[in-house]
Amino acid sequence: MSLSEYIGKDHIRIFEESLDQRELLRQLGDALIRTGAAREEYIDAVCKREQDYPTGLQTGEVNVAIPHADPEHHVLKPAIAIGVARRGVPFRNMADPATEISVQVVFLIAPEKGGTQLAILEQIMQLIQDQANMRKMMNAQGTDEVWSVLAQLVQVEEKS
Repeated sequence: MSLSEYIGKDHIRIFEESLDQRELLRQLGDALIRTGAAREEYIDAVCKREQDYPTGLQTGEVNVAIPHADPEHHVLKPAIAIGVARRGVPFRNMADPATEISVQVVFLIAPEKGGTQLAILEQIMQLIQDQANMRKMMNAQGTDEVWSVLAQLVQVEEKS
């Protein structure tokens, strides 16, 4: 399974304004709901899981979070929504849950059942290790530019 199979251009959001974690997850989740990838309950499950198992990763200049919930929580088809938060959003650090970090790029995963979730997480980890590319995503002037950066990195194909 390739990361490109899960990313849709209509799942990319750029947030210029300040917002909290729950609002960011809700807006990214709404993109998954509108495209038929998940039910409303999935977003509630993601928010609850994030409280118990934080997903913030301190990766350098551009920090990342990879929130998700178990697929049985109303995932209809596997997908990934990507949020670029220009002002950063507080997430608890996965490595040190007592610490909050400011996250700029969020990969909200709606995984399918089975072992593909691990493969997707591995691909995202490879992607986010290149801070130059993460800065390109962070500085993109619109969702089309974020899409272009991703297309170069994971050979995404536009989905209809």
